[in-house]
Amino acid sequence: MSNIYPADWDIVPFGNFIQSFKNGYGRRPKAVEQGPIVLRLADVAKGCIDFSDVRRVAMSSDEFETFRIAQGDLLFTRVNGSRDYVGKCIRVSENYTDVAFNDHLIRVRVNSAVNAHFIECLFADERTRANLLAFIPIASGAQLTINQTALENIMIPLPPLPEQLAIAAILSTWDEALTLTKRLIDALKRRKAALMQLLLTGEVRFSEFDGAWETLPLGKIANVKRGASPRPINDPQWFSETGRAWVRIADINASPTRFLNQASQYLSSLGEALSVKAEVGDLILSIAATIGVPKIVNIPACIHDGFVLITGYSDTTNGDFLYHYLSMLTSLLASGGQPGTQKNINSELVREIEIPTPDIPEQQKIADVLTIADEEILYWSSIAESLTKQKRGLMQQLLTGTVRVQVGER
Repeated sequence: MSNIYPADWDIVPFGNFIQSFKNGYGRRPKAVEQGPIVLRLADVAKGCIDFSDVRRVAMSSDEFETFRIAQGDLLFTRVNGSRDYVGKCIRVSENYTDVAFNDHLIRVRVNSAVNAHFIECLFADERTRANLLAFIPIASGAQLTINQTALENIMIPLPPLPEQLAIAAILSTWDEALTLTKRLIDALKRRKAALMQLLLTGEVRFSEFDGAWETLPLGKIANVKRGASPRPINDPQWFSETGRAWVRIADINASPTRFLNQASQYLSSLGEALSVKAEVGDLILSIAATIGVPKIVNIPACIHDGFVLITGYSDTTNGDFLYHYLSMLTSLLASGGQPGTQKNINSELVREIEIPTPDIPEQQKIADVLTIADEEILYWSSIAESLTKQKRGLMQQLLTGTVRVQVGER
């Protein structure tokens, strides 16, 4: 390990710098309206402390003092079923007065020989995380756990303190830009949701339109056909390297726009004959696993029985308008899924969805406004992705000493 780092960097156990270590609050006290906020793993899973779902609990003053967080603390995610969420490190960057942490988290306070922000950056690096996760036994069961011993024994590369401070300051510039960009994206998503509610329900109308809206079941204005799957599904004769795309739930989840532009599998002519074809411009809707997500097909495709194909609506309904309206209903449709190992809804329920049918020009104008809102979100999402890649590259260089930061006399 040491031969990839500069000669003046130390390779030492992280435990040398742990001033205090504390597992979180383990009791399950009654939720109250007034009381300390108790952070859970879900509240830090995004890589920052997220107060969007605050939980306040009854806690004595002594208990709160024991489990409170302070500026400069490091919170490690302690236990989860996924390696993606165990051992993540979040630095407390503000001085909160009423926040504690539960037993899915670990609080670490470091001594003055290291910079907490640098340590946060270090544990965000893939090499350090891989070394930490190596302490989890492969056969440890569904719940994976990081403990004090693992954190104390992990070896970390450590430049001189002035260089730690300089590296942290550089990376914090990207952190701040990412934070602001993500806040903007969240605000744009909230605005889009509000616009959908106002425009798609007719609560707000454009001044040039005043006719009454008629509402009809989707089955009255469109053909709704469930997809089909060749069986047995794993038989290789149904698939090929080219041909019609075989749309999977993962493909629609991976598509950030209203269009389905690519897929991970393709069907042979035999497979096509046993599935349901969707042509370019057709609308599909997922009805299993991830429920209620519409997409406009932009490639020759086939759909399996986890989707329905929606066609034949062009006389009464604009395709983009219908897409946005169904998008507004995604959460509602998902909540109507049947209980079990995999949620689903049926094609008859889809046919019963009530669709407003204002005049086509009004539908088009509504769709145009919502499409512009989508494009703004996509633009800033691409900026966030670019900043994330830039930061990852900087981390690769700065946290290995490949690029050194020039530090003056202090």
